[in-house]
Amino acid sequence: MASMLLARSRAIAAWFLTDAAFININEYFYRDEFEAELRALVDEDRTKIEQRITETLRQKGQQLDEEIAEDFRLSGLADDREE
Repeated sequence: MASMLLARSRAIAAWFLTDAAFININEYFYRDEFEAELRALVDEDRTKIEQRITETLRQKGQQLDEEIAEDFRLSGLADDREE
């Protein structure tokens, strides 16, 4: 029983060590490519966010311009009535 438990624990330890070795080897060979892909994804996302923010601000600015123009038009009408 004890030898079976020891064999299982050794097998688990060997599996973890093998997995860690493969991960390290994979990282060694492909890290630069992975980082380049991540940077490209981040840059793409940043560009999309900047475009959305810019478009939203443009729309809000246009909306404010229209509201201000309407306020001035209404203000002008009120001034015309008083004369």
